Amino acid sequence: MPVVRIRGKEDLKKHIAKSQKSIVYIGATWCGACDPARFESTFAGATGAAFAVADFDECGLREKSCEWATGYAPTVLLTQNGKLVEKFSGNKYEKMHAFLGASARSSSVSPAQNQQRSPARQPPFNGFQTKSWPSDPRPPSAPLVGKTVRVGGLGSRPDLNGATAVAESFNSATGRYNLRIASSGEKLAALPANMQPLA
Repeated sequence: MPVVRIRGKEDLKKHIAKSQKSIVYIGATWCGACDPARFESTFAGATGAAFAVADFDECGLREKSCEWATGYAPTVLLTQNGKLVEKFSGNKYEKMHAFLGASARSSSVSPAQNQQRSPARQPPFNGFQTKSWPSDPRPPSAPLVGKTVRVGGLGSRPDLNGATAVAESFNSATGRYNLRIASSGEKLAALPANMQPLA
């Protein structure tokens, strides 16, 4: 069964309502730990549920009125017969496999097996970052790598404004630093404009 791509809150509602059993992986552009490509390769060809990936902000998960509201990404929704069975944050594949059951586990395709298939696959999902942490060495234009900074001006994560973080690496392709929040260990991709170096 192919992994479908959710486009917005209403699309997410329809997907859950029509699916007897579903696993939805929700990531975000500001989430360094989000890896939808791994989710897609893990469950490509798997049976036992409908599989989908979605964007955190497109689906309105930050809205208190949303029945799946959360402040963390990635968030995974396990649903059955249109009802939420479990919601959790993080890449907890053991929970996803347990939800599917032994028969579905045996039919799922591993990432290694999936790479051996013919290239008839969907194009990369552009809704949010499909790569986990890049680890570029410190380029001349990224002097904050290895430094402690204060995060600020985040519109999508206002809860992290004022937080202290360590700039672990720099992604030259996106122009963002990969930060680790000191208090929680959470990873975040941020622009230089959203960071203030601490002496």
